[in-house]
Amino acid sequence: MKAIVAVWYKVQRVIKSTEKQSIESINQFEENTNQLRILINKICKDDVPISGWKPRLTRSLKAHLLFGGHLLRQLRVWGTLGGIDEQNIESAHAIWNKLLRQFGATRGKELQMK
Repeated sequence: MKAIVAVWYKVQRVIKSTEKQSIESINQFEENTNQLRILINKICKDDVPISGWKPRLTRSLKAHLLFGGHLLRQLRVWGTLGGIDEQNIESAHAIWNKLLRQFGATRGKELQMK
């Protein structure tokens, strides 16, 4: 768990910063994000710390943005994430939920996207 907290701290330093990041910092962010993903998968699948606990990997928008490479792409294009904080991401939930309500009952992936 200490390893997860240590890597998360490094990731947060870049996410919260409004300063333009160096190429080295961006590359380190990518490495840290990958390491965090590996550590989380390991604790959820292999090294469950509490007997009988069945952790599940989250499917949250925040996890998708971080682990799906969206933040890394933004960082590579603009050099900064502009100090993303909880409020920014929370405001996207309303839009996301509206889209899910609007298109959630549509059958088929092609129809859901139209």
